[in-house]
Amino acid sequence: MRVLADALQRLLELLLLDLDQRAAVDGRSVELRRDLPDGSGNPANGASGPIEGTVLLGLGRDSEARARVTAAHDEALAAFGTHHSRVAEARSLLARIDGDGA
Repeated sequence: MRVLADALQRLLELLLLDLDQRAAVDGRSVELRRDLPDGSGNPANGASGPIEGTVLLGLGRDSEARARVTAAHDEALAAFGTHHSRVAEARSLLARIDGDGA
């Protein structure tokens, strides 16, 4: 759980970078995702996807953002079910990416 918290903290710090520094986020997010544990039912399932999707969306890479958030949605849905907060968060971000939300 500590690995997840550390990885998420580092991703959040990357979100705060100036726009001209955000290009480095893509490679860094792949590196950080490698640190996360895998496995069905793991508390980390679907946790980093919305963060990464938000970063990619901020970089104007909408199709990549949608793909990452969709994968996170599917991971969280399989692990936790339809009423979990991670599923709702991913659905909300997907609506935003598709222009259906704020």
